[in-house]
Amino acid sequence: MLLYLCLSSHGYGHATRQASILHEVKKLRPDWKIVVSSIVDSKFLNNILLDINVEHRRVRWDVGMVQDNALDVDLNSTSIELNRFYEYINEQINIEAEWILSRSEKSIIVGDIPSSAASLSKKLNLPLIWIGNFGWDNIYNDFGSLFDSHVEKIRREYSQGDLLLKLPFAMNMQWGIPKIDVGMIYSRPRELSSRFKNSISSQKSKNILVGFGGMGLDLDFNLFNKWPSFNFILPQIDNVFIEQDDLPSNLYLLPSRYRLLDVMPFCSRFICKPGFSSFCEAIANSLPMHVALRNNFAESEYLINGLKDLSYHRIITQQKLFSGDWELDQKLLPPNSTPNLINGSIKAAISIVDFVEDYYS
Repeated sequence: MLLYLCLSSHGYGHATRQASILHEVKKLRPDWKIVVSSIVDSKFLNNILLDINVEHRRVRWDVGMVQDNALDVDLNSTSIELNRFYEYINEQINIEAEWILSRSEKSIIVGDIPSSAASLSKKLNLPLIWIGNFGWDNIYNDFGSLFDSHVEKIRREYSQGDLLLKLPFAMNMQWGIPKIDVGMIYSRPRELSSRFKNSISSQKSKNILVGFGGMGLDLDFNLFNKWPSFNFILPQIDNVFIEQDDLPSNLYLLPSRYRLLDVMPFCSRFICKPGFSSFCEAIANSLPMHVALRNNFAESEYLINGLKDLSYHRIITQQKLFSGDWELDQKLLPPNSTPNLINGSIKAAISIVDFVEDYYS
């Protein structure tokens, strides 16, 4: 069996949650061959897919939103990129269809959550499973006439799927297809090296994790000096070499071989943006969040509502974020309910396997 994943290239969150699900699929069906098709950074993919054998195909399946940083989007550039995308995607679909046919195997297409995966499944007459908490029709629908034609096209493509595995913090995904609700998607933290673990756990001050996803965010390092009673852990920036001696004494760079998830058990709070995978991982590790508001991205409202329900938190404006007023000295706001920490990755994997084996029986 060949599982071909059409993976959104918008940020790292889609890849992170699919890595969790694919690990569970491999436990259930170790003989299945898995292909991850995306232009997400290959170094990042290799890190999150460390323990399973996966073949990569470099394909851009969607545009998502054009962003200069983790918090803001560029609507005009997004519209231009969408028009360009539809000029070449059909040629790319033909190439991938020929490649899949050349494998001469039973196959399943999984999409998280590029609607163009529907054209690939239709061309090959293969079943299609969607996995997500929103569709790009939901996101573009808020942006007016500039995106109207895209919204209708994308919604039609989503309606061609055979099954939706609907994740938490979900928007209104009314595509007229069967759906299964699954829980929060997360992996387990990996072991840190003794040296790095000692460097972040031997301090008397509490550790604060800071992370803004694959887009990153350019924060002034001097802001960390405003909070000398805390230690901060920030992801290493790819291809940028910074000496620890050049940083504020309370700031540590997370080596690129580690995920944010891996240090969550050693932290007391997490400064971040609204993001599905970040929220799931932090909630699973009982890590309170200080969340900076995000502009022009409809998913954020649903994530923030979920945050209020499931996690101790504080919500801060972008002005406060960039001025260093992170409210770390303020009392956390309690959640409205107790989260269900059953790992949805397992249910998602079981649902995929059951669907495929029923389809091909």
